[in-house]
Amino acid sequence: MDGLWLENGPFRLVRPKEVFQFNGSVSDDWRIELNPYSWHRSPAFVLYVDQPVGTGLSFTKSKTYCRNDEEVNIDFYYFLQEFLHTFSDVMVTGGSGPGRQMKRPLYFSGESHAGHYIPSMMDYILRQNDNLMTGTMSPQPSYHDVLVKLHGAAIGNGWVDPFYQYSAHKAAYGMALIDEAQFNALADSELECRAKLKDQQYSSGSCFRLLDTVISGSGGNDQYKVSSYDNRMWEESGKPREFPIGHKDVEAYLGNIHQNPRSRKPSAPWTINSETVLEAIHATESIMANQFFAECTDPPYDALSHQDGLGVVPEVVRILDYPGVGPEQTKVRMLFFNGVNDLICNHAGNEDFLSNLPWKGTKDWTLAPRYVWNSNKANGGKPVGYMKEHENLLFLKILNAGHMVPMDQPFVALQMMSTFMYKKSFSDADQGLSRSDSSVSCNCPKVDCSKDFHMENRSAGPMMPDTEANRSTAPVITGGNHAIGLAWSAALIASLALVSYAWRRRQRTFRGEPVASATDEDFEVEDTGLEVRYRDD
Repeated sequence: MDGLWLENGPFRLVRPKEVFQFNGSVSDDWRIELNPYSWHRSPAFVLYVDQPVGTGLSFTKSKTYCRNDEEVNIDFYYFLQEFLHTFSDVMVTGGSGPGRQMKRPLYFSGESHAGHYIPSMMDYILRQNDNLMTGTMSPQPSYHDVLVKLHGAAIGNGWVDPFYQYSAHKAAYGMALIDEAQFNALADSELECRAKLKDQQYSSGSCFRLLDTVISGSGGNDQYKVSSYDNRMWEESGKPREFPIGHKDVEAYLGNIHQNPRSRKPSAPWTINSETVLEAIHATESIMANQFFAECTDPPYDALSHQDGLGVVPEVVRILDYPGVGPEQTKVRMLFFNGVNDLICNHAGNEDFLSNLPWKGTKDWTLAPRYVWNSNKANGGKPVGYMKEHENLLFLKILNAGHMVPMDQPFVALQMMSTFMYKKSFSDADQGLSRSDSSVSCNCPKVDCSKDFHMENRSAGPMMPDTEANRSTAPVITGGNHAIGLAWSAALIASLALVSYAWRRRQRTFRGEPVASATDEDFEVEDTGLEVRYRDD
């Protein structure tokens, strides 16, 4: 409902005396106005779904909430097949029996935790397609036999791989919310979080604190704190969240039911009866189920919170590698986009996860050209974002936008969807900057550097690359035995050389110059007491 009313839907609630942003009109009463940047103008049929069950106006009379991804996927697939059956004259071709399929391509979109839901759902749909085509599935009911023509997804500020996304220190440093010393401390704390994730502890305070620490320290006092959803906004500490602007009005519009113990009062007086609104949209059954609209509801969250840190990396890889959908064998395209002012699902963490994706095309994607995108000259020809893509993986960073891109940049978001779905180009101009793969190759006699660490034992959660920088014990340069006699002078010279080298290395590190991995050096010197730590940036 946030998407429908606050971001990319056709309608907007406008308060009394408020100037509507799209046409400048003013009214003395609440009103609904049309959004010229609604995504149905892509053009596309747009379907908004409250899921998993218990969110928004989707209800369960038995109070049975999804506890894992499989249950979420089963519910959603059932809904999708019912929807296609109900509107089969518009959506389905092939008559009855085997061979029925969607006559239109289907694209998913969502933001934030939808970055987890969407890849999981898409992977499930592709598996069900395979089962239908091979005859290994007998659909129940029988009309749930439509091949879903899945062509892609656009995921905004998505929560996809928490192993690389819990930490906010890279983004916070770029936003000047922390300095280098604080950056280093948070990077150390991130190692503890990653250890928890490797140990399958997916709901850990050590992970949650990585962002909380940045937010709580941002104001320097107890009065204000930076918004975790947009670093351009400040919130009063201890008070209800204001982001996104307008969500309280939507809650009042849809949830101001007299049986609702948590009904929200609108920000301006009105005479609207929410029960009449729900009757108009055929949603009164939710009232009978004692389900009242709220932007964030506790029961579905409580049922799934144990897997907050569980990523969907294998699902993303399987989607990218899927041979194709339908007779034309269309590859499924994945567009990840980020508003660069977000902290909670920030662009740096999103790029980290994509750069470490255990996919055959990851290195080519990492080294692919990066293009300026001006969104059909939406900003007078000035850049509105930056695109990098390889094959069916695309990553777009959008300027002057936070966690909810279509709310902050409605025209740009509409242009993005139209460009993506109709396979137009995001590449307006090559940045022309040099590119390099920053990964450090190691030559370690006791470590298999070729391990596919991210796919190994996925049930244990995301894994860290097995490099010196990511081991909990700092590398220590130690010495060996030496000959006696005149060899003592050689040992002394070697020790002095090492001290000199370490000092020069330390100075280079302070200046931000690249230094070699610990595994690149091969010294045999007497123990000098020096202990050198390295951090892979």
